[in-house]
This record gives sequence, structure tokens and C-alpha cells, in this order.
Amino acid sequence: MAATDIDKGKPVKAYIDEIRKAGERSAGLTKQLLAFSRRQIFNPEVTNLNDLISGLENMLVPMIGQHIYIQMRLSPNLSSVMVDRAQIEQVVMNMVVNSRDAMSGGGNVVLATADVYIDESAASSQPGLNVGSYVTFTVSDNGAGIPHEVLSHMFEPFYTSKELGKGTGLGLSMSHGIVAQSGGYIAVKKRIRPGDYIYRLPTRC
Repeated sequence: MAATDIDKGKPVKAYIDEIRKAGERSAGLTKQLLAFSRRQIFNPEVTNLNDLISGLENMLVPMIGQHIYIQMRLSPNLSSVMVDRAQIEQVVMNMVVNSRDAMSGGGNVVLATADVYIDESAASSQPGLNVGSYVTFTVSDNGAGIPHEVLSHMFEPFYTSKELGKGTGLGLSMSHGIVAQSGGYIAVKKRIRPGDYIYRLPTRC
């Protein structure tokens, strides 16, 4: 209300705008904290990830900006999964936002899905991953990459490698919790060569 009564050229207008932005950031952080602490109510339903991801495209494109191109590599005849649709939508957006922030100069984000079978050899290489059929959702980008010292902390609550005021450190930890609650597994892989994936998020069928 105060901002509407002050001319744009007045220095105090910038201070009021910063107060408003700080309030919005605080509200967003409070919302994330509440969601993180209660782990949200889990309402699973049969979901096709291809339909879910395609339905988010119109929201994702303006969110990441014109300097980043989204490419879809969605496997045809993908198996359905039993997940909370709203929570998985949140995971998708969290992943894409992290890719966006890694590509300040622009780049490409690839969203991919596939049916896979995890055998004993693959399961034994990743603690907590069980043998069975999975649907994988993968987000990869050609951004700056993830420093080695950051990889082991990525899913810790409040851990962030972003500068002050640019990240809460809750996005990936919430994504980890959602995927685990869905009976799935989430992992991070630093790209070694073109085509390697950064994020791999299998959701158990």
C-alpha cells in the first residue's frame, strides 16, 4: 500500500520494494518448512509420467526463461506408476529450476523417461535401491556441473551452494523425501561426457 503512494523515482520506493520481496521470500520459505516437517499427506494415484511432464511444459518454459531450451525425450508406451501427482510435479519443477540456475548463460535441459529393470548387480551398487521394474525420470543439463565436494551434501536440508538469498536448500531435500515416500530412489550423477545424465529419479512401479 505504501509503494502505491510513492513515485517510482523516490529512493524510498526501492526500500519498500525490497521489504515486499523479503516478505515474499519468507512466506515461501515458511511454506517449504511446513511441507518439509510434515512430509505432506500422501495421496497416490495411477499416473503416467509422460502425461504429467507434458502437462507442465507450459508452466516450465516461462519459468526458466527464453535463454534455456527444454527438450522432451519421453519413452512411448511408458508404464504407469502409483505416486502423488502433485508431489511429483513439485519434484519435476525443483529439478528444472536447479538446472536453470546452473545455466545462467543459457543452455539445454533434457527431460527423459524410460522403463528399466534393476538387476542385482545394479541394485548392489546403490544403497537402498531394490531389484525390480522401475520407471525412470531423468533431468540433464549442460550447465556448469556439480563440484565434487557438493555431491555428497545435495540432499541435506538447508544445504545450498547458491549465493545468499538465492536458495533455501530445501528443494532437493524435499524431492528426496517425496521420491523415497513414493517407494522410489533418487541419485545424482556428475556429467562426464555428453549424453550422461545429471539427475536420475526412478519411481517404483
